[in-house]
Formats: sequence, structure tokens, C-alpha cells
Amino acid sequence: MFTYRLVLTLTILSVSCIDFASSSTSASVCARDHEKPNTEYHYAACLYGDGNFTSAAHVLEAFLENQSNPESNAYRLLGDVYLSLQRSEDAIHTLQQARRLDPEDVWTKNSLSNAFFARAMELSPIQIKGKTIFMPDECKPNAALIAKADEQQSAALTRQALTLAKEVKADFDRINKPLLAAHKQAFIGMMMIEQGEFDEAVQQQINAAERMIQLSRGTDDERFYSTHAAHIYANVSNQYATENDTSMARFYGDLALETAPDDSSRTSIEKMLPNENSVNNSTSSYASVTGSALGVQAKGNFACQNQPILVDRVDLEEME
Repeated sequence: MFTYRLVLTLTILSVSCIDFASSSTSASVCARDHEKPNTEYHYAACLYGDGNFTSAAHVLEAFLENQSNPESNAYRLLGDVYLSLQRSEDAIHTLQQARRLDPEDVWTKNSLSNAFFARAMELSPIQIKGKTIFMPDECKPNAALIAKADEQQSAALTRQALTLAKEVKADFDRINKPLLAAHKQAFIGMMMIEQGEFDEAVQQQINAAERMIQLSRGTDDERFYSTHAAHIYANVSNQYATENDTSMARFYGDLALETAPDDSSRTSIEKMLPNENSVNNSTSSYASVTGSALGVQAKGNFACQNQPILVDRVDLEEME
């Protein structure tokens, strides 16, 4: 499926950070207080909240090495840090450890769902029209086999992510977190796109965005959720663009801009929206948007035992 993964990734990571957003602190005040228990954990949480992910990872890794009976929240935080660093495999492994310690923790399940889907997107096949292939013929069969295996793993990870996301949404509803439930509903819709359920996926996202706006009106979170709703509408616009539905792509693009709460958000949304050329040839810029061509280059190098290969845009179907 042709989704704009840049928008998608921003949405995935934003929900990972919600639990800590309220305690985000400047790095200048992320100081150690040796009189408090679990000091290293709190210091790492402060670094994470400030966006200093690499330092947070180092602190947490050292903290966990020295714990004989670590708590699940330390593993969960490290999993979120890895996800922010785009280390999805490490995130999955770490979050699974957290879940073994506390199987019912909604935040761990939420993060693990995000990590499953992030890894699925990394493995998802590139399908680009207007491609240029610089790959020796002898590389193509092996590269295609590697890509096929990745595609199957991507589909399996998406199924795992979707199953867990539905469970998380139900948990958020149960514990009266309706805005987070709406956010997860949008995430569910995005995953359904990858499974080819276009109509239902789009409706899930639209319903989620509308609910976010309705629930956040008059609250301190109104701007935050209006921004997320605008991102969701932009994502829907791009999804219609991939279907060459110009009118619907334009409608939801306009709605995204109307929903954005300020000029800065609107400028950001404008960069995410499809233009007329991308509606008519919606996959033409996909490689440059996601950087996924590097993934195919790596597959090709592996398949050809590290022979030099340059890849610009690739349609895997041509390699079969």
C-alpha cells in the first residue's frame, strides 16, 4: 500500500511520548538527586522528555544492567527510547521484556504495538512507478527473494500491531482516556490501509480526528489534538491521492489546513500534502520521502555479496 510514511511515523511516535509529555524538562535541569530512589531511571525519563534519546538510552542500559529485579517501567521507557532512535528491533525486544513483567500494562502494550508497526514499515516493500534501476541482472533474483521474505514478515508484524492496538484502544476506553482512544483509533486505521482495507481504514481515521476535535474543545489540550487531527486529515488526503481520487484528496487536504491551529502547523501540513502531480502519479516521490531506496540497496548488496550497487527507485515486481 502507498502511504506517506513520514506522516505516519510522526503520528506513531507522538503517541509513544504522550505519557511523558507532561513531565518534559529542559536538559539543564535533568540533574541527578542521589537522595531519591531509582535516580537513574528518573534522570533517563527527564532526558527522554527533553528529546535527548541517545543519552537516555545509555543511562537506562547501565541502570538495567545493575538491577537484579528491574521493574517493567524501566524496560518500557528504554523501548520508547529505542523507538525514538528508530531502533525498532531493539524496541520490540525490550518492550517484550517489559510485557513479561507486567502483561496488562496499557502503556507497554501501546508502545509494543507502535514498535511492531514501525518495524513492519521498515520491511515493507518499495513499489514505485517511474523507477530507475541500477542493479546487475544476477542480483535481481536473490534481491527479490529477500524482499519477498521481508514483505511476509512486514505483513505478520502489521497483524500483530493491529491486534494489540485494538486491545489498547479498548483499554483506553475502559480507563476513561477517550482522547488517547481516539488517537489509537487513527493508528488502527493507518494499519488497516497496509492490509488493503481502504474504505474502513479511511473511515476509522476520519472518525478519530473528528472525535479528537470534539473532545478537546475548551481544554488545555485543544491545540495539541487539533494538530494531530490535522495530521490525520493530511494522511487521509495522501491516501486518496494514492487512489488517484483528486477531489477527495483535495477536500481532506483543505480540511487539514483548516484544522491546523496556527500558521506554523499549517506550514508543516502543507509540506505533507500531495500536489497535483503526486495525485496523478502518487508514488513518484515515495523513495525520496521515506529514504526506503537505501533499504533496497542494502538488500541488493547482500544478495550480490556486497558488489557495488546503486538504487534510485525500484519496483520489486520487476525483480521477480
